Amino acid sequence: MNELLKVKEIKDLTDDYNKCDYYLNELNRGNIKCLREAILFSEKKYNELLVKDCVITLANKNPFPSKLDNVSQTKINLNALKKIISEIILKKDISNIENINK
Repeated sequence: MNELLKVKEIKDLTDDYNKCDYYLNELNRGNIKCLREAILFSEKKYNELLVKDCVITLANKNPFPSKLDNVSQTKINLNALKKIISEIILKKDISNIENINK
């Protein structure tokens, strides 16, 4: 049962990674209709990941305020979110390998 939960969690993280890619592609194509949705998604997901793995999430946070426009800031946030998700997935994969080798 525990393995199924880990697999589901990795699938959910992969879906979130793909959603980041979707928003980035839309914003890069100039489609700002999805900007509000992308901002809400990145803020919500960041807060969720902060609870799941605060070390990785905080390590990838930019501590300096920026004066970027909303589109540029959202792109940066989405790219940071992708990096956080990748690191969490990698950490879970390594944990799974260590458990298998025991």
